[in-house]
Amino acid sequence: MPSQGTCSGTSTVTCGLGTIANGGNATITLTITAPMTPGTFMNTATVSSANDTTAANNSSTANATVVAAATGAPTLSPEMLALLALVLAALGVLAVKV
Repeated sequence: MPSQGTCSGTSTVTCGLGTIANGGNATITLTITAPMTPGTFMNTATVSSANDTTAANNSSTANATVVAAATGAPTLSPEMLALLALVLAALGVLAVKV
């Protein structure tokens, strides 16, 4: 959503912001959904104006890295937890006897 003007498009978004006063600014906010596959994705923004005398500073690129989701810690079934408790109790008894 731009602070002024309109935007359209999906993978490439084009905005017409109208007149921006000298020293003024306009803001464009985009919400992006990252893909499920990990990787580095490039986002490039380019601006233009008929009265711009410095075209060298009209583009910027930022990379976003998507990492794989962390997997949960392994869990034990209730039966295995009971067995683990018995084994630890037996080891505790043996340690006390020694």
